[in-house]
Amino acid sequence: MKNATLSLPTHLLIHSSMQYQITGSNLEITDKIRKVIDTNLIEPLDKLLRKFDDDVKLPKVKVSKKVPPGPPGYIINFDMWLPGKFHVYAEEDYKTLITCITKLREDVETQIKKYRGNKRPHVG
Repeated sequence: MKNATLSLPTHLLIHSSMQYQITGSNLEITDKIRKVIDTNLIEPLDKLLRKFDDDVKLPKVKVSKKVPPGPPGYIINFDMWLPGKFHVYAEEDYKTLITCITKLREDVETQIKKYRGNKRPHVG
């Protein structure tokens, strides 16, 4: 069945002090995909958010593989709330997974830097 949708359960992963939820749609979240997300998305964001309490940093990441009849590629969503009800949300759509993650990280970093420029971090 070509057009079957595979939705996997959400996984809670811990990377250094930053936990995150990852969900896959139309693909399995393999160790390789987790490592790519850790290295190219979570590690850089964890450095930006190092002064925030751990319970504040809980992003949700959804990785979806496009299915025919559309063009091949990936869609990645990032969703997280920061103190002061600041919503960090980004979505990227690209044909290669690594480029999609890189573009997503750049967008999220821009939003976090804007937030940090307007607010002092909440440290408990």
